Amino acid sequence: MIKVLVMGLPNSGKSLLAKALHAALIDTVNATWLNEDDIHAMYDDWDFSDTGRWHQAVRMARLARLNCGSLNAVAILDFACLCVEYRHIVQPDILVYMNTGQPCPYPDTAVLFVPPSPVEATTFLEVSSVEDIPSAVIVLRKSVLSFVREYSCHTPEQRPLVKHH
Repeated sequence: MIKVLVMGLPNSGKSLLAKALHAALIDTVNATWLNEDDIHAMYDDWDFSDTGRWHQAVRMARLARLNCGSLNAVAILDFACLCVEYRHIVQPDILVYMNTGQPCPYPDTAVLFVPPSPVEATTFLEVSSVEDIPSAVIVLRKSVLSFVREYSCHTPEQRPLVKHH
């Protein structure tokens, strides 16, 4: 499974990009889009404490595994993923940081946010404007399809550790 984490503060355009990427992939690969708000609603769990956020990260990673178990399936996780610890739980292959500068409507969430580092995933892409989403989707689609080609030729233990930046 290939995990694409689309992360950033609330109101940064995560869902716009994740929805567009899912639409760009769905006819080509087995792609599943997991939206953080939809998962909160599905489990009726709106706990935004540190423990609640940790549980949400575990839940998102587990649902990605359950929904995208095959080697060449793609899970798109549309999730704020505020800190490094949560991103370690998800273990994305591709990390998309929505750093669009849009105001975060939740000051407590903004305080907790730790921007990601390019070393946190094999492929890292920072999107600095909502207007850049269409071009980012084109780049991401190519990266995902490249991963699918590479991974379909290997067992999980043989996955290449190639950096795509």
